[in-house]
Amino acid sequence: MTGQNGAVGDSGTLDGVRRLERALEGRSGADELAAARLAAARSEADRILIAAHAAGVEEGRRRAAALLAAAAAEAATIRAGGQADAQELQERVLAERDELVAELAAFVTGEGA
Repeated sequence: MTGQNGAVGDSGTLDGVRRLERALEGRSGADELAAARLAAARSEADRILIAAHAAGVEEGRRRAAALLAAAAAEAATIRAGGQADAQELQERVLAERDELVAELAAFVTGEGA
């Protein structure tokens, strides 16, 4: 009887070893699949980061260009206002100068006294 139980026990052990080998093979396949998916996810994350960086750089360029254009327009407005103020001041100075010259000429010629 012992011999029969031993033979059945050996067969059961062999089946157990085979099941363990299949499980390990399946696990190895799962590990490989997980590693491949992880590599793909990392690759996708890298692609997304690169695209986001490029989009950020482009958006920065657009914003900088918009700010520079707005600053140029504001500077032109300020310059035009300054030039108008300077023109007005120059006209007033010329008018006052003409008045002073007329007063001086009248004084010198004796007409102003």
